Amino acid sequence: MKIAVKFLIALGLSLLLVWAVRTYAFTVFTVPAGGLPPQLKAGNRVIVNRIDCDFFNRGDVVVFTDSVTYQRRNQRRKIVAEAYFIGRVEKQPGDTIRIDTVQYIILRCAASAAAARIAASIC
Repeated sequence: MKIAVKFLIALGLSLLLVWAVRTYAFTVFTVPAGGLPPQLKAGNRVIVNRIDCDFFNRGDVVVFTDSVTYQRRNQRRKIVAEAYFIGRVEKQPGDTIRIDTVQYIILRCAASAAAARIAASIC
């Protein structure tokens, strides 16, 4: 009986440790269809570092979230969900982005992660 209790405690602690590491330190993502050529193809698995995400350099691969709105067949209601995307940082704070005839300047601010997410989503 003592062995079973020790086993369950050890199992519970190990599951708690795995949950903490996956939630706060590292997470595994699968590259969606289309991939990120030439290095990452659809279906590849990527280990993402959640700890060191304050500064990005040009060419870094980032995983970011965005809300996606979709509507199922034969339903009137639209569903909003959070989806993960993978992209490469092409522009950094101080760079100018041109979309059609409008120019956007990425500002240097405390939320540099947001600027990198915007830059990566445009690529």
